[in-house]
Amino acid sequence: MLRTALSALLVIVVAVAYLPVVGNGWVNYDDDVYVTANPEVLRGLSLNEVSWAFTTTHGGNWHPLTWLSHMLDCQWFGAAPLGPHLVNVTLHAANAVLIFWFLSGQGQYRRVDATSGATAGLSSSVVADTRGDLLGSARVWAAALAAALYALHPLRVEAVAWTAERKELLAAFFAWLAILAYAAYTWRSGAARWACYGASLIALALGLLAKPMLVTMPLLLVVLDYWPLCRRVKVVEKLPYLIVALGSAGATVWAQSRFGNTQLLEPTSLSVRAANAAVTTITYLRQTFWPSALTCFYPYPREWLASTGGLVAALAAAFLLLAITATCLLCRERFRWLLAGWLWYLIALVPVIGLVQVGRQAHADRYTYLPAIGVSWIVAWLFVLVVRLAAAATRAIAVATAVVVLAWLALLTAQQTTYWRDDLSLWNHALTVTRDNEIANQNLGATYLRAGKVDEALPYLEESLRLRPNAAETHRNLGLACEAIAQRSHESGQATEAIEHFARAEHHYLESARLRPDWPLPLLNLATLYLKVATGRMYQPSEVARLAQRAYEIASAADRNGQIAALLLLASAEAAQGHRDAAAAAIDRCRAVLLEADPAADTSEFDQLRRHYLTGGR
Repeated sequence: MLRTALSALLVIVVAVAYLPVVGNGWVNYDDDVYVTANPEVLRGLSLNEVSWAFTTTHGGNWHPLTWLSHMLDCQWFGAAPLGPHLVNVTLHAANAVLIFWFLSGQGQYRRVDATSGATAGLSSSVVADTRGDLLGSARVWAAALAAALYALHPLRVEAVAWTAERKELLAAFFAWLAILAYAAYTWRSGAARWACYGASLIALALGLLAKPMLVTMPLLLVVLDYWPLCRRVKVVEKLPYLIVALGSAGATVWAQSRFGNTQLLEPTSLSVRAANAAVTTITYLRQTFWPSALTCFYPYPREWLASTGGLVAALAAAFLLLAITATCLLCRERFRWLLAGWLWYLIALVPVIGLVQVGRQAHADRYTYLPAIGVSWIVAWLFVLVVRLAAAATRAIAVATAVVVLAWLALLTAQQTTYWRDDLSLWNHALTVTRDNEIANQNLGATYLRAGKVDEALPYLEESLRLRPNAAETHRNLGLACEAIAQRSHESGQATEAIEHFARAEHHYLESARLRPDWPLPLLNLATLYLKVATGRMYQPSEVARLAQRAYEIASAADRNGQIAALLLLASAEAAQGHRDAAAAAIDRCRAVLLEADPAADTSEFDQLRRHYLTGGR
């Protein structure tokens, strides 16, 4: 009854803390990749889309279960953001409950006391066994505290409030199901024992299909064998888990290399990456105990890490990590949960600590979603041990303090959730709490650009380009901004200024295409620019045809909108040169691309456009 009541309370407090998500919309930070600009996802579930989910590396990962969950959102809620946000909160609450049930349920696994050799069961009259492990109701309250500290912490906000990070929540959900089934396997017997083992493997496979971060699960299960399961490690039983994990790791390396994610950051030496890993591991601990200045993107401080100051910080972080590890090892016989929690934290961080750098961030709040529970159970077990052994007056003060801390964390979480309300809130906050943030400048500039506020966008885009001169996306957005300013100047009669800004736009488009030759958008923008009669010397329909054909060729099969845009530009360019049949042929190809994606699509507009070009229209 107590566990059921505390589970319900966990769900309620998580829902209250994340209540602000009901007012949140989409953000221009991968939400377009995963949902809003992804036609495969927006169409909802179908056999074709399921096939796509299992074969695509769109977004740089192979995670079919994540794609299916987003498709299901669109099937149920359409393109509105509220439904996906509520699903994320529900998954997070479910994860908190699963964690609580695992940590509080160890009475089922009956263990042997290391000192006496007697079987230790749970007794409500005993606080702890000879190894300092909690028993009875003390364990249940400690597990509830650990789950609450974990679930209400603002470091969890990024994984919950960001729709594109659904994969983190799904992976954790199936990870805890796998762990619960594994725990049941360790104490059951007969057919039920092996059914639990099989269920655990299946749950792990599903978690890996959501996000490959679970590749360390075989090692994490060894940690759980040590505590709380307190059983002898059996290597053979971990081999199937290892095989499943290695398969997922191979698929991830293939997907990342195919997408180019491992090259998004300029080449960084192993020493710098190792220094960042040490500093980041301590940074996560600092943010756990003092959660301030949290944001969606932390710039990678390459120059600082390579400096004397960075070296000193990395060495200090490494020394502190070694000191904590040594302390946990010294206490391993008396407090198994201490070493287990610390090892869980370190091992779960390995895939995302940056030794193999993916992306341009130094670290990310979402990466703590699985590792953080190890730190949470250390704090909770230590707190409950001290409280239960303290005097009554001290105990009351400590409990009141715990309630205040949880309320404070919930308020911080609610506040952090509001920063994900929209693009302006997200990126303005990022610029407030970080320095030299080229991603925040780039995305804030893009936000203003989409809103038609070109003058507001320009300084942010120029700052982003100063911080990272070889950013193809920033060059493209600067091209769009310069083109808009040029058009405005032309319309107001300022011909010289218009020509100057059209030339700047051309430069940025060409540079963007040079930096990312496999990206069709800058080619399409350049082709559109060359069709503008107002640019005078830039009016080059033959060059437009070449660029449009090239853009069509490099657009991926999944980017049907890009293919159609390229073919429409090609048709317009051919018509401008008087090539009626070539223009009509391009429109025919447009129709074929559309019908391949949706055989029931309405092609009447293409038919009208084809007739227009055949009759000499331009």
